[in-house]
Amino acid sequence: MTDDASPSLTIIEFCAAEKISRAKLHLDWADGRGPRFYYNGSHRRITAAARHEWQLAREDEAAAAPRAEPKALQDARAKPKALQPA
Repeated sequence: MTDDASPSLTIIEFCAAEKISRAKLHLDWADGRGPRFYYNGSHRRITAAARHEWQLAREDEAAAAPRAEPKALQDARAKPKALQPA
């Protein structure tokens, strides 16, 4: 849930809050996957609502993506263990 009174974030603040690099954010914008923003002078600002929408979209992507099996399980299935004498 977002608070309409929440201040908007600068790119640096947004990246720090989401623990992503500025380069990753700019790549997301280039791919059409970045959060909505507006300009305040020459500075991009991201509202709390835009951040929330971006988070939900990333959650939807993660839910739709096939899950990779952990490497340890892949290795265990690929190498049958030798039988131990009884």
